[in-house]
Amino acid sequence: YGNIINSTASFYDILENQKKQGKIKVTDCNMTRFYFTIEEAMKLNIYAIEHAHGGEIFIPKLKSASIMTFINAFAKDFPIEITGLRGIEKLAEEMVAQSEMPFTYVCSDANYYKIVPPYITEPGFGWDANRALGDPIVPFIYTSDSKDVERLTEEDLKVMVNK
Repeated sequence: YGNIINSTASFYDILENQKKQGKIKVTDCNMTRFYFTIEEAMKLNIYAIEHAHGGEIFIPKLKSASIMTFINAFAKDFPIEITGLRGIEKLAEEMVAQSEMPFTYVCSDANYYKIVPPYITEPGFGWDANRALGDPIVPFIYTSDSKDVERLTEEDLKVMVNK
């Protein structure tokens, strides 16, 4: 889904609270995340409600940023403490797994992808097996650290926070 900027307990909120304490805690400087606004999240939900037939997973086309880009945008002059990864925390987010790529299509709106379960596309299976799927995607790596994903700049992040 991605990290919704300015939502309750978002990374921005956590960062603002850490600034009050005088230092920023980061698990790993190489961490990357996808970010989008509350408005973009709402548009995704509405799009999914209006276009779902059943079984699909709708994925927004998002840009990502490193945790350090985010910190440089909003807390550049604060000391940073590296705490290390916790539990199963990941360095990068994965929006579409490689195993899902063959079942992923570009939505007609072009701002979203949809993953269609394979049983729906097989003749005679699924209640709506004959529906239009959309254009198949050219497989790529849809993780927040991938070279296939556009990066947000410090300025992009500032604009998103001010929306």
